[in-house]
Amino acid sequence: MIEYQKNSLTIEEKKEILQSTEKTSFVLVKIYLLNSLKEYLKSLDTYIIQYKYSDKVEKVYTFIDKILKELKNENSEKYHNFKDEIHTRFILLARLSINKFIELINKWFENNHIFSIEKLNEDKKIELKYIEKVLDTYKENNLPTDEEEILIYSLLLSTHIELLCELNRKNEILPNLKKRASYPDQCLDICLENKVYDAAIYLYLHQDNTKDALNLSNQVLKEDYDNLTLLYQENKLSNIDSYIENHNLLLDRSIYICENSNDDEKEIKEMWFNLVKLCYDYRKTIKEQKLNEMLKIIINDIQKIFEKMYSYVGIKSILEYVTINNKEVEFKEFKPILIQMLYGYTNLYKIFEIVRKLINVRVGGELKLYNEISSQGNFYSMNVCDQCNENFQKNEILSLFKCGHKYHLICCVKQNDNLICTICRNEEIEASITSLKNNNVTIRKVSDGDIKKFNNKFENNNKDTNNKENNYFSGLKNIDKYYFDSDSIFNN
Repeated sequence: MIEYQKNSLTIEEKKEILQSTEKTSFVLVKIYLLNSLKEYLKSLDTYIIQYKYSDKVEKVYTFIDKILKELKNENSEKYHNFKDEIHTRFILLARLSINKFIELINKWFENNHIFSIEKLNEDKKIELKYIEKVLDTYKENNLPTDEEEILIYSLLLSTHIELLCELNRKNEILPNLKKRASYPDQCLDICLENKVYDAAIYLYLHQDNTKDALNLSNQVLKEDYDNLTLLYQENKLSNIDSYIENHNLLLDRSIYICENSNDDEKEIKEMWFNLVKLCYDYRKTIKEQKLNEMLKIIINDIQKIFEKMYSYVGIKSILEYVTINNKEVEFKEFKPILIQMLYGYTNLYKIFEIVRKLINVRVGGELKLYNEISSQGNFYSMNVCDQCNENFQKNEILSLFKCGHKYHLICCVKQNDNLICTICRNEEIEASITSLKNNNVTIRKVSDGDIKKFNNKFENNNKDTNNKENNYFSGLKNIDKYYFDSDSIFNN
């Protein structure tokens, strides 16, 4: 029927049929007639109405793509007019399919996301959905580098956070920030303005601004103390465990910031003391109100802070701070904290002292042995000739000098009637020439006992050192033995 109409109907007849289909369900006929009359915008609107609740929305975008191609080739003015009209239908088109809409923008609207966001502004949910899809196209290893692209990316990020705040979806801001590698400064301002403090703290830390991060974290912690106090005052304790669990997370965050600060020692100490001061100041208020359960929470918080703090701040500074700035603190409250700190320091001191003794004993023993080796021969190789480095064999004739060096008889250096220890002579040691007449050298056959004695010489020499070392290890728990490599000492 349509093919017949296409070849035979006049324009007037088409208009008449079109008018008769206005209130009928012959949508495809209507679309065909509108296209044949080049009423593309009416045809587009009919497409949108027809497919907005179906799974065939791609037909709408296929139609737009086809018409834009035709108009671009035929008439530039009509092409631009049609694009302008599509602008006014951005929200309708985005509601049909965000993914197809982004493809349309990329292909026919010069990838102009900022312009698209402005057009979608009347529907915040659609605008948010569009921005999220666009941001997801930026991969971590493919972030913009061009100045204009960076500006667009930054605007998308900041607009995204603004929309999450407007739509009361603030809990989604921090997870979204963690997905990105960089953020414009506006993001922090938006988070502070809308009191999205967890995200603001994260952004402060991303800027390596631990001081402001801690101040804000402490502010949130103080507000939480106020909320907990109110619950105890009004006896609303049905969900108190969940509130305390959340409170512990807030305290842990402040402690984490102090632990991971890259500031100098003085500023780190100040950060820890500011956190302690917050707890002690609130402790005064709670004690006056006689809220014992709340007081227990604060005392536990103070103890938790000090347990972490003494690894970063000297115990002397901590004691001075508590005794000078918080004189009203009862000793029984601070006693477990002090004991814990002293216990920790005692353990550290004990470990260091043990290590020091081990080093002294082991290194001292090795150096002593080294001196003996230097002067009395190589105990590590007592069965080896010091000249040819060959092992002594049973019944071979050896020369054993009193200085400790030993040779095959044929390896000895002879001078007149004397045998010479070449090692001692090379090192210019006195009496390096030893005489057979004065018994400074022994010449005899090697026996089984000699070889056994040579092999065990070093073990006997090192026995005392090992016994002392083992005494230091006895009584220690969870400490691995550490041995110096004697070869590395001598080689170095």
